[in-house]
Amino acid sequence: MDITERLKEIIKQETNTDIEIRTRKRETIEMRSLYCTVLKQLKPKKTLQAIGDTIELNHATVINSLNNYKVYEQYNPELKKFKTTILSYFTMDDSELKELLEIEKLKNKVMELKIENDSLRIQLHKLNEIKTQIYEYKIIDELNTLMTNTKDTIQHTLIKDRLEAFYTMNKNIKL
Repeated sequence: MDITERLKEIIKQETNTDIEIRTRKRETIEMRSLYCTVLKQLKPKKTLQAIGDTIELNHATVINSLNNYKVYEQYNPELKKFKTTILSYFTMDDSELKELLEIEKLKNKVMELKIENDSLRIQLHKLNEIKTQIYEYKIIDELNTLMTNTKDTIQHTLIKDRLEAFYTMNKNIKL
């Protein structure tokens, strides 16, 4: 729900006045003026025509509402109370603001961690593919272990000679 609809709903709830009804009753005119004033205060960059479009008024009527609000407020003290009440729906105290900022920081951190996690998963997958390409056969690891265990023995020399002969015989084979 955007701010204009929320503001209309709050005014209707707090004052029991529907500002969208076409009438010239004083209460409705004052509430429309309150609506325009509060909306301009909450959204200062919103154009007068854009404000008017939300309640089907032209920009000149919005100007008139904004200019006359102080007069309405002067003769209707309840209007000032309504404005304070309505603005309280849209403003936060420092603790609420700090809490929201902390929540946003945590959400950003979670997003960063998810991205990092995805990146690490991709890297792990690539490393697993490389590992299976390099050491496709278990026998290579077993031969390395055997060569390490028999170092400085006659058996080591014999295994080395046989492996070199096997390599020499098979290096020229083309498939």
